[in-house]
Amino acid sequence: MRAFGKLMPFEEALKLAMEAVKPIGRKEKLKLGEALGRVISEELISPMNVPGYTRASMDGYAFNSADTSAASEESKVSLRIKAEIFAGETDIPVLSSGETFKIATGGMIPEGADAVIPFEDIEERPDSILIDKPIEAGSCLGLEGEDMKIGDTVLKKGTLLHAGHIGAAASIGVSELECYEKPVVAIGVSGDEIAKIGESLGPGEVYDTNSYTLSAVISRSGGVAERLPIVRDSVEQIEEALSSSNADILTFTGGSSVGERDLIVDAIRNLGEVIFHGVTVKPGKPTLLGKVGDKLVLGMPGYPTSCLTVASVLLMPMIRKMSRTENNISSNLVEATLSETVTSKPGSHQVIPVKITDGYAKTVFKGSSVITSMSNADGYIEMPGGISEIKAGEKIIVTLL
Repeated sequence: MRAFGKLMPFEEALKLAMEAVKPIGRKEKLKLGEALGRVISEELISPMNVPGYTRASMDGYAFNSADTSAASEESKVSLRIKAEIFAGETDIPVLSSGETFKIATGGMIPEGADAVIPFEDIEERPDSILIDKPIEAGSCLGLEGEDMKIGDTVLKKGTLLHAGHIGAAASIGVSELECYEKPVVAIGVSGDEIAKIGESLGPGEVYDTNSYTLSAVISRSGGVAERLPIVRDSVEQIEEALSSSNADILTFTGGSSVGERDLIVDAIRNLGEVIFHGVTVKPGKPTLLGKVGDKLVLGMPGYPTSCLTVASVLLMPMIRKMSRTENNISSNLVEATLSETVTSKPGSHQVIPVKITDGYAKTVFKGSSVITSMSNADGYIEMPGGISEIKAGEKIIVTLL
């Protein structure tokens, strides 16, 4: 039996590990449908206005607002229905004073019109409508370029892509995004007692648990897992495994302690350098970090609980830095302080996208047809039907996108 030297404080070990990790610089083009959860490696600039034309934001009637300036309950204004516009139509006649066009949500606003009124706000007759109040110019319209304008930054370099970002890219006709590659993390499992799942266990054998646990941790942290063949208790086999992989990080479970068959530290010393061996973390004391060539090697205990502990507190932060996702909030629920009062119609369960800055959540909702309401958001808050107002300064729960 060999003894550990002085154990390294966990905080110092984590600091050394994070200093040794370099963010991935490799890039790849991904089809838009494959880019969810990836980190974009370029600025995405809009080549167009979104929407590309002024359109109705509700089903109703389009007209010139000046025609309603004298409308009142006692003296309703009558407008003649002259045409009907559906979304996607482009051959649209010019609207004259005193006329109105029935229009569907998303329909292009005709020349001569500057407002839309919803069906429920008018009195409809066979050939005309009656309006009982003045309507402001711009009412119920989605203006050209309201969502995005030519030259706007749609996505910043380094953005971790969620569904709203994918939608924003699609809305400007982008079919591919350049993203950073995921770091590859190799998983080596050592020990004469380790058996593959599916094989019958012999006396003294246990199934390979750690490679599956680590695969899940690696995937969740933004990496790609590469399983290596099970390695027996042999320095030569461990050295061969260390030399065989081109992964960005190599992990080995088992063989990192100080017993006569704990040989990973010897293999790393033969091929490279040991950065630390033995850490004040429980469970997980035998943890070691080394370097072979330009590859980091993390040795973890063979016991599944110890292995998972070290993977959570050490390997996961390393992968997140390497995958450029370390600054993103890891939990999908966070508490924040509302920076402004928000209201909702009684009885309506409302979902409000918010941007979180320094613990404060600010609403970024721009309209139900506007994709940047979500692509500019970090998450959303919910207002159930029984709540009509949340005041500024109140604590809220944000579900992250």
